[in-house]
Amino acid sequence: MSTFLPKYIQKSIVLTISILLIFNTFSFAADYPTEWDLTKIFASESEFNDSVENLNKKIIPELEKFKGHLADAGQLEDCLSLYLEASIMSDKLYIYASMLQDTDTTNSNYQEYFSTAMDAYANLEEVVAYVKPELMTYSDNDLIQLAKLKQFEPFKNYFLSLVDARPYILAEEAESILAYATEFSEMPKEIYDQLTISDVHYDEFLNPLGETRLFDFDIDTIYFYSDQLEDRLKANDAYMKPYSMHANTIASVFIAEVQKNIFLSKSRGYDSVLEYATSGIIEPDQYRNLIKTARANATLIQQFNHIKQKSLGYEALHSSDFHLPYASSYYAEVSYEDGIQEVLEALSPLGESYIEGLNQFLQSGNIDVYPGDFKTNSQYTWGAYDAPIYVLLNYTDDFSSESTLAHELGHAMHQLYTTENQTYFDTSVGSFPSEATSTLNELLLLESLKNKADDDELKLFYLEKEIELYYETFFMQTILADFEMRVYDEAEMGNPLSLDKLNALWLETSKDYYGDRVILDDAYQYQWMQIPHMYQTFYVYSYAMSIAASTAIKDHLTSEGDAYQKVYLDFLKSGASSSPTEQMANLKIDLNSPEFYTTLFAHFESLLEEMDQTLEALKYYDTHPALDYLYTPDEIKRAYKDYDALKTESTASSGDTREDPDDALYEALGYGLLLFMLFIFIYSIVITILYVSKSKKLKQLEREYLHASKRYDPFDDRF
Repeated sequence: MSTFLPKYIQKSIVLTISILLIFNTFSFAADYPTEWDLTKIFASESEFNDSVENLNKKIIPELEKFKGHLADAGQLEDCLSLYLEASIMSDKLYIYASMLQDTDTTNSNYQEYFSTAMDAYANLEEVVAYVKPELMTYSDNDLIQLAKLKQFEPFKNYFLSLVDARPYILAEEAESILAYATEFSEMPKEIYDQLTISDVHYDEFLNPLGETRLFDFDIDTIYFYSDQLEDRLKANDAYMKPYSMHANTIASVFIAEVQKNIFLSKSRGYDSVLEYATSGIIEPDQYRNLIKTARANATLIQQFNHIKQKSLGYEALHSSDFHLPYASSYYAEVSYEDGIQEVLEALSPLGESYIEGLNQFLQSGNIDVYPGDFKTNSQYTWGAYDAPIYVLLNYTDDFSSESTLAHELGHAMHQLYTTENQTYFDTSVGSFPSEATSTLNELLLLESLKNKADDDELKLFYLEKEIELYYETFFMQTILADFEMRVYDEAEMGNPLSLDKLNALWLETSKDYYGDRVILDDAYQYQWMQIPHMYQTFYVYSYAMSIAASTAIKDHLTSEGDAYQKVYLDFLKSGASSSPTEQMANLKIDLNSPEFYTTLFAHFESLLEEMDQTLEALKYYDTHPALDYLYTPDEIKRAYKDYDALKTESTASSGDTREDPDDALYEALGYGLLLFMLFIFIYSIVITILYVSKSKKLKQLEREYLHASKRYDPFDDRF
């Protein structure tokens, strides 16, 4: 250090810097918060209630005054500006209340928040029911001309969408009735969530110690990996028991969801629920083409399952065997912090700007990371137009969680770019383009990790995961989409739905894809009940279409590099300002080209061939080492004994309130060290202040000191 400062000042500076470094260490550890901060939306209950009151008692009554006057351009502008404000506020209330409820589904206060938000939303929709009908009194040409005016720029695409939607907009009275019905439209999903998250419990289960206890997910699921088929079947039956026990109720709730959607689609004049649900996103023919193409290539699923069957050495593969390891025994344990770093590295092909924005989001406190006792089991990205974007995870320190992190961050960045560059009415991105961005992140993560793999086992692990990603994202989601289409086709033809009918449709659909290579066990018939996306009508298809698009985007990034980064960022910024077909065209992807799916099928087939050749070369088909990954009855019994011992030890330690003398000593030393650091910190400040007051030459000395250390700025006003 420079000799221009006295030694006691130098020492005080060193101590101060040391303390600041210590504090900085703690600060650095908290760079990636693990709980979201919803106070950024509403700081308190009173602020939430004030917004509700402002919406209900001020804005909504004001909106009523414009009724019958929208033929006047001035009145129209004022009305739409207020309508925009009300819509944004209503979204904030609803999203905030929903996310609160998702953190604790048993909290009655949060349920009241949600009910209040839903009431406000329904009130708004009921009052503004006149807006669309009055706007529809304008001719299509008039609406197109209004869209060109500067004062209506925020509503440009809204006006144009009305031109497209003209056949489906009803008279004012009918719109008012449908708006009122909105209050009830979410009830099937709410009932399903309450039933499957809060009110459904596992049944009794006989463990290998001869004890009958409630099924414990933490230990009883070890039977999923038993080397005995009978044990795997028993565990799967127990795991699905909450659904089979409540099967009639869950089926009735889903049938209510189906009938609700049929009512809404028919009320508006759509030919089908499929057309209604995908309007403005994709064409119904594109959906049915996905199903048709996937069915035609179902042999790829059968080829995949045959590889698994050969690797395990089984005479037949059961649905209870779907989750069994067949290639790599590697378990990737990935902490949240490590996962972040690997994701950031993997997404570098998207460019510096993307990575910089992503890192800022990760540090924003807008991600709720870990599971909670009554937290919803969903994982999603959500946010209001003038509020932060939030991500909900259930991170469990494994590769699956890391992949989900990459997936949801794709959604988050898409929403961030969209809200920063589009007006409110152009931010509702459809599910297909939205899922394309998130699935791309998963593919990039896998490619990065596979390229870094430094041994054969790790490479095999990531090859297996890449196959699973395509299998689960394309084929599994297409099976669900196919099942959903069959359900609605049956209902719209007037055929009655029931529990038996729904289960039969699910089994029929599955057999069309799995063929004769897989035995579908009894518990499998209830598996469709586990899918919450069934209450997001015709949504799951978007996963399948998205991975086809993501594969194409990744290929363009690889071949075109930096030039394509701008193309991709422009796509993220475009939001919902154009149709998905147009957006994909801008990404150099033709949704109507046969290659849209054939490229994916060819890539998946090449992965299967690589896996088949690798397992053959490693003698997996002869020695069946995958069986070594499974648990014998004796190993399972020992695991139960160890688990019980750990629980007993944990209970005993939590009940022992005696103070350990060593703990008291360490605590005293800790407090002493903290006080000493605080004293030194204050001492250094006091000494520095005293020196400043006594020395007239301090500024010159400091200037010389900073100059000597090459940190002096002659234009700094401090000097």
